Amino acid sequence: LVALGRPAGHPPSQETRLGFGCGVGWIFRHAGGDCGAWRVGGGCGLARVPAVVQVSFEWPDGLAPEVYPLAWLVGAWRGEGTIGYGPIEDGRITQELSFSADGGPYLTYHARTWLAPVDAAPGVAEVPQLWHQESGFWRVAPGRDRLDPPFEVEVGIVDPAGFLSLYVGEVNGPRVDLGTDALVRTASAAPVTAATRMYGLVEGDLLWAWDIAGFGQPLGSYLAARLHRHDPSAAAREA
Repeated sequence: LVALGRPAGHPPSQETRLGFGCGVGWIFRHAGGDCGAWRVGGGCGLARVPAVVQVSFEWPDGLAPEVYPLAWLVGAWRGEGTIGYGPIEDGRITQELSFSADGGPYLTYHARTWLAPVDAAPGVAEVPQLWHQESGFWRVAPGRDRLDPPFEVEVGIVDPAGFLSLYVGEVNGPRVDLGTDALVRTASAAPVTAATRMYGLVEGDLLWAWDIAGFGQPLGSYLAARLHRHDPSAAAREA
């Protein structure tokens, strides 16, 4: 395993290469000093790796090697989407997600979702309603040979509505697919029994979808959103 990152004094025009054995190679191309292209392709040896997936993002500082496959998620995201399932009425949402790294072999995750105002009374300010929030940790599963993608992912999430959820799945380039391995809920929590999630990086945006099974109904779409990279500190200064 060759360390992937931007060493001190590394010229922006050079590349840092990461080899995952015969068959796969990843290239992080330094462009403009901060952003890069992450390439995944076939072939034996880095010199013959064709670019089949290219992802541009700012490489996070202090990221542990164990979570390099999740590097494209790190940062703050904000955008809009839709919600609706069974007894939950269809509506529009605003959402914020964040993934952060502190040097440990995991990412810290937090999300908040607001319902868009509907039919506000004249003269009354439209204030979004906080609908949901959750926090947790993401990690690439340890204890196995991770030389070839896809990589196994484990995600633990807790929310104040009475749920503890363990998701397992895989990351394959700029896409993560997850399904519940265990879902623990309190007696007063909504009768949700299973869930799946998909996250993908498309044209620099984070697209994600959350399907659930509950309320006596089969697995179906619950929430979907398209989020843009967001700088909370810049937004606070503008406010």
